[in-house]
Amino acid sequence: MLAEKINTDIAIIGGGLAGLACALQLAHSDFQVSIIEKKPYPRHKVCGEYVGMESYDFLENLGLPLSEWQLPRIQQLHLSHENGQFLNTPLAPGGFGISRYKLEHALFRLCQQAGVHFIKGNVQNYTKTKGDFSIQTAEKQHIRSSVCIAAYGKNPPHEFKTHPEKEQKWFGLKWHAVSDIPATQINLHFFQGGYLGCSQIEQGKTNICLLASRESLQASENRLDVFLEKVAFRNADVRSIFTNSELLFDKPLSIANIQFSKKYPKPADLLHIGDAAGMIAPLSGNGMSMALRSSKMLAEEIRKHGLQSSKTFDTYPKRWQKAFQTRLSLGNSLQNLSLHPMSLPLLIQLGKLSPTLFQKMIRLTHGKSF
Repeated sequence: MLAEKINTDIAIIGGGLAGLACALQLAHSDFQVSIIEKKPYPRHKVCGEYVGMESYDFLENLGLPLSEWQLPRIQQLHLSHENGQFLNTPLAPGGFGISRYKLEHALFRLCQQAGVHFIKGNVQNYTKTKGDFSIQTAEKQHIRSSVCIAAYGKNPPHEFKTHPEKEQKWFGLKWHAVSDIPATQINLHFFQGGYLGCSQIEQGKTNICLLASRESLQASENRLDVFLEKVAFRNADVRSIFTNSELLFDKPLSIANIQFSKKYPKPADLLHIGDAAGMIAPLSGNGMSMALRSSKMLAEEIRKHGLQSSKTFDTYPKRWQKAFQTRLSLGNSLQNLSLHPMSLPLLIQLGKLSPTLFQKMIRLTHGKSF
């Protein structure tokens, strides 16, 4: 089989939310952009499917008619613990619900209209010589580009991993359902070693997403039914969700070996966006907004400095650190604190006794509109 050779200004490895948004912006600036993505569109992904309001104007400016879609506006937070304690509190500035299926497919269509080239392939390796990148896929494609952007999400290609993985690992599950959850509310139900979040998305559907430590599943014979009954259902609200909802998937979507740690900037010769740069714990609810914001920052730096300038490798990481380092640390610390068996009841009490302080904590996990 002869190798397929492709030349482009900018190659983006991964066509998720950050990759699509970045490609669209760069294509609008007359760069030749190619996205290398191994899976077809549209597709479902394990995701909380809550987007902070900080991203609303940005997405509309990209061409998405969010206001026409009549998406649920989420402004309330409900927390519950397996011991029966709970907290209802405002969620400011809040967000909106939309499935990754709908959001990514809409961005994909806009990218096609803007002239972005999509390459269906599984990246195996890359080299950099004399300022240009040569990217190889398992499908025998050779892509040559001036800039290479890493947007491959939570799990990099195996050849890109430079350090052993030591952090605690998690697994995630997702269902769509018909449920009676209020459209304006996001629910977080905690149990030992994990939690379940649910909120409405488009068309009155509810997204149900579960995150738990890998150890809790292993202790349940690696069986989901055992895990749900012995671990998750210890929180009566979790049991109620499954009892009173009509699940729309035959089986849940799943993802394993999730880690929440700062990944940027390795490999150092790639420009990282989205979860490839650093993944925030989903408890903060802002992973999608961070992905979108990072795509905007990088597109701005490339437009400013051009394709061959090394300045982007200096300015963009500094902007990324300034924008996200505090949010990453706070979000990951808040998740670890919430999953400690003694800490969440204290947080719930804090929310009741000092709602102003609790609201300040919530605001720190959100950014300003961009």
